[in-house]
Amino acid sequence: MFALFTGVPILLMAGISVWFMNLVPQDMQAGELPGAGFWWAFAFIMVFSFFIFALVFGTTGAYMSLYVREGAGNFQRKDVWAHFLQNLGKMLGVLLLGGALFLAIALVVGVVLGFLASADALPWYLVVFLSLLFVGLMIYTWVPLSMVHMVVFHEELSAFQALGKVFTLVRGAWWQTFGVLFVLMIIYSILGMIFSIPMMAYPVFQELSGAGVVESMSLVFIALSVFSVLGRFALYPILLVGIGVQYFSLKAGSDNDDLLRKVEAIS
Repeated sequence: MFALFTGVPILLMAGISVWFMNLVPQDMQAGELPGAGFWWAFAFIMVFSFFIFALVFGTTGAYMSLYVREGAGNFQRKDVWAHFLQNLGKMLGVLLLGGALFLAIALVVGVVLGFLASADALPWYLVVFLSLLFVGLMIYTWVPLSMVHMVVFHEELSAFQALGKVFTLVRGAWWQTFGVLFVLMIIYSILGMIFSIPMMAYPVFQELSGAGVVESMSLVFIALSVFSVLGRFALYPILLVGIGVQYFSLKAGSDNDDLLRKVEAIS
């Protein structure tokens, strides 16, 4: 299902990413600003990536939600696609809100650290402490937001409600969730490196064989680069399914707590 719904867009994303990397002007290495064409291409990549991630996160969330609701074998691919389209607007909204939240944190970090760096009298260790504090804030925010797509598709809440829900859900289980995400990221990174080995080994092989330096636009190198990017995207379900399992685990505990409180209120 993942290959059927996201295969062609992810393949396009892999090709565009490789094209963009070859578009990076050489004069950027000398500290010069690139031209307008580079920034238009960069904006296009960002917008396209946004919709790709909405598709990847959304189809996985829609599938896992139906799997829990209906049970294995009791729904079809068209049901997953219909569930995805029904909640696509909220998915895009929650991604925009999450991105805006991270951007706001990054802007605060940049402004504050820039101001502190200009203060010569400020101790260096205080600047380091504040930098670590801001990094910790980013990680703290990232942990609950990683599950927001599951809330959107399984509980069908609005974008604002979904953001509030994930922070409530992780309360008391932040470290557990962080541990799950940390292990998943390690597994994803190790498996992703396997797809990058041919691309990294090809220039070395060319050099040892006496063929000379590999051209960045050579057909073989482009194919290996696309294979590397495509492989990393294809591994995303490992992360997303693991995150979904953690979401349902936390939701089960939260629902049990709510039920116990209701029973106590009745008694």
